[in-house]
Amino acid sequence: MKLKVYADRLSQPTRAVIIFCKVNGIDYDEVKVDLSKGQHLTPEFAEINPMQKVPAIVDGRFKLFESHAILIYLACAFPGVADHWYPADLFKRSKIHSVLDWHHSNLRYAAVKFVLNSTLAPVLGRRLNPQAAAEAEKVLSSSLSTIESIWLKGSGRFLLGGNQPSIADLSLVCELMQLEVVDEKDRMRILGPHKKIQEWIENTRNATRPHFDEVHKVLFKVKEKLQDMRSKGANDGTESRTQPNFDIPIPAFNHTSISPNISSNIKEAVNIVRVDPDPIFSNNVVNNNGSDEEIAIAVKVVEEQLQAQRSWISNKNHAESCDGKGIYVYDLPSKFNKDLVGQCGDMIPWTNFCKYFSNEAMGEPIEKLGKGWYHTHQYALELIFHTRILKHPCRVYDENAAKLFYVPYYGGLDILRWHFKNVSNDVKDTLALELVKWLEKRKPWLQNSGKDHVFVLGKISWDFRRKSEESWGTRLLELEQMQNSLKLLIERQPWHINDIGIPHPTYFHPNSDNDIINWQLKIIRSNRKSLVSFAGAARPEAPENIRSILINQCNSDESKCRFLNCSSGKCDQPESVIELFMESEFCLQPPGDSPTRKSVFDSLVSGCIPVLFDPFTAYYQYPWHLPEDHSKYSVFIDQEEVRKMKVNVVERLMQVPVRERENMRRFIVYELLPGLVYGDSNSQLGKFQDAFSITMNNLLERVNRIE
Repeated sequence: MKLKVYADRLSQPTRAVIIFCKVNGIDYDEVKVDLSKGQHLTPEFAEINPMQKVPAIVDGRFKLFESHAILIYLACAFPGVADHWYPADLFKRSKIHSVLDWHHSNLRYAAVKFVLNSTLAPVLGRRLNPQAAAEAEKVLSSSLSTIESIWLKGSGRFLLGGNQPSIADLSLVCELMQLEVVDEKDRMRILGPHKKIQEWIENTRNATRPHFDEVHKVLFKVKEKLQDMRSKGANDGTESRTQPNFDIPIPAFNHTSISPNISSNIKEAVNIVRVDPDPIFSNNVVNNNGSDEEIAIAVKVVEEQLQAQRSWISNKNHAESCDGKGIYVYDLPSKFNKDLVGQCGDMIPWTNFCKYFSNEAMGEPIEKLGKGWYHTHQYALELIFHTRILKHPCRVYDENAAKLFYVPYYGGLDILRWHFKNVSNDVKDTLALELVKWLEKRKPWLQNSGKDHVFVLGKISWDFRRKSEESWGTRLLELEQMQNSLKLLIERQPWHINDIGIPHPTYFHPNSDNDIINWQLKIIRSNRKSLVSFAGAARPEAPENIRSILINQCNSDESKCRFLNCSSGKCDQPESVIELFMESEFCLQPPGDSPTRKSVFDSLVSGCIPVLFDPFTAYYQYPWHLPEDHSKYSVFIDQEEVRKMKVNVVERLMQVPVRERENMRRFIVYELLPGLVYGDSNSQLGKFQDAFSITMNNLLERVNRIE
């Protein structure tokens, strides 16, 4: 479905959105909302934007208003948008947010107030207000000086100091273009002292031509009419600033506030940073004492990306009707996948991985748990996904008939084989670099710069984002060539829009609907002997980690809480973990080496309500498989409260009413569970969609928008 932009081009934020679409080749329908006729106040438009302002967009089922949010969404959601508009680099992206947030309460406020009170007030039946205009002019002049002294102080041509514009440049310049309608003497009095501002406006104009001039034609027509009126007024001796004989709508001014839908407060965001091993973000926030502004910016970026990823959710099962949405699976040289599997015996010093790769990477059957249960390793996702996609009904063997291109590179295994060996970073990066070179010789990759290509990586995103001074992992996802493609990971990097989190593989791989139904009945009827359980180990080397506190609280009341000590090797037996979770009401899920835990999905599959302490463990990770309202399936307790001993977790959970627990468990078992497990390679699910099917349907929906 084509994007719809609800617009009136006399609105400066609207012009920014339209120019952005045109410059970036985004196919859209422009729906005129005539502000002068009050069309923005109709009940029909209120369904699109309850704030009843322009611009607003509708993209499929997704509706969005506020021009800054729209520009960010368009930059993230539509392939082909150049990186300079909204860079993947967090430093640059945060600077853009800083400019945009400043814009609303400074430049925009002053420009709107000045234009209104100096020129356009009569259009609305109001008197001109020279005093208000003079006050606004002071703020406006101060704002222009701020732009020059902070963002245009270097040799760069645009606000971020580079030679290409960002969405911040476009938004602010469109704001300043509104000065075209005021008297030329007033305009030059304001802009004249600011040579850098004038050059910046012209640079932005040139960078977006011819679309910039075309979209601003409506403004230039208003300017001409106002100039004619002033001339006539001067010639006949009458007041030149009277009620004109045409309507100029004034878009209402409103502030944009940061209010993430996820109910995590600023303190939670700080906690996220503490466990975040990415130097780009942690240095930028933590080392600057985690200012509210920086944290709010980071949280806002995450929330916007989650919204974008949720907008790609498909309500169709494409496997039932491929409808021209073919999936092409590259036949990579064996060194990129099969040869890595062949090294299973030497992958990790203390275990033989080969046993986990049996039964098409599901591992050995677990007879005690019943049909469909296997000893699946948490890093087996790459092989499981590859096996399933080879049998997908939409698979095509002609690359010209494909919409989606799957690259079966086992990047997680590539990393794993070097983790515990003394080799150089160059050695670790060899295969990833060879893969990129191989892809660059392929026509489909070049056609869309990799935007319609997908990788499944069975380890966390951080393992593929090694910084220069570190030794852990590879640089695969830091490579420039990899920025456009879609990456499916068990843990995403929350500030990269093309990192998409999908569930960790659990031990359960159903073959049929009946397998799922039988398991649902079993766990809904399970006798929950314990209120709380925790399967894990302490982190004595990480004093900020709350695990030791949770273990102590659990052990202090063994009648309510059971602790399975993973440091003793007990968690190596899946049946021990699953049986513990099946007998528990709540399962504690604190962060470990990284925010996410496979154990979260094990607890959900067992009908045990997960207790989370960090929003990054699930809420910021899996928008395709977990609902936005996380209270339906989990309990959240701020880890800072635990760390400061302000809460006893067991006592807190005792306060959750039984009816509430039952409702959450029913939602988990009947609504969530089928979509969190990966069926076996021959699964024939009709009533349910598993995690693989949900992922594939959404991927096809996503790439279908590339055209």
